[in-house]
Amino acid sequence: MKTLVTRACGHTETVEVFGSTAERESKINWYKNTVCSECHAKEQNSDCEEITMSYSQYKNEYSDCKTKPNSYNKSAKTIIVYVKKAPVETIEAVEETPAETVEAITTEQIAKDLECTEDQLKSLLSLSAEKYQEKLVAVKNQIIEINNTEIYVGRETKIKKLQKMQSTIEMIIAYKSQQ
Repeated sequence: MKTLVTRACGHTETVEVFGSTAERESKINWYKNTVCSECHAKEQNSDCEEITMSYSQYKNEYSDCKTKPNSYNKSAKTIIVYVKKAPVETIEAVEETPAETVEAITTEQIAKDLECTEDQLKSLLSLSAEKYQEKLVAVKNQIIEINNTEIYVGRETKIKKLQKMQSTIEMIIAYKSQQ
C-alpha cells in the first residue's frame, strides 16, 4: 500500500508499506519519526562538499567517496561526488618587517615587478599601508584555502599568481614603511 507521509524533517514522501494493519501502522509511525532520504543523505555528508566532476575523474581519483543519488548526467558524463571538506586555516595578523631590516625599495623596482608604468604605480601607491596589509592577509588566506582544497582546477597556476601578488604587496608595504 502506498501512502503519503510527512517526515520528521517536514518533507512529504510517498512510501510503500506492506504487512498487516499493525505492521503498516508501525512502519508509517517510523517514517513519521525519521527524516526523509534526502535529508538523511545531507546529514551523512555534512562534512563533505558536493563537487560536480567527470565520471572518469570520480572513478580514477574519488571512487572511495559517496555520490549523490541520481546525479549522473549522461550527456555531460558528470556526477556529483561528496568530497570531504579540508580544514581551513586562517591568518589572524601579518608580522611587519621593521623598516631598517629591509633594503631600500624604489618605485622603479615595484613598477618593474608589476610590469606597469610609474604613472600607473602612483595611483596604486595612493592606498594606505593598512589597506595593503588587509590585502596581504586576504591573499595569504586564499593561498591557504587553495592548498587545503582537494579539488582545484589550475591550482598551481593560481598559487603562483597569488604568490607573485603576495610578493608585490610585501614590496609595496616595505616601500611605504620607508616613507
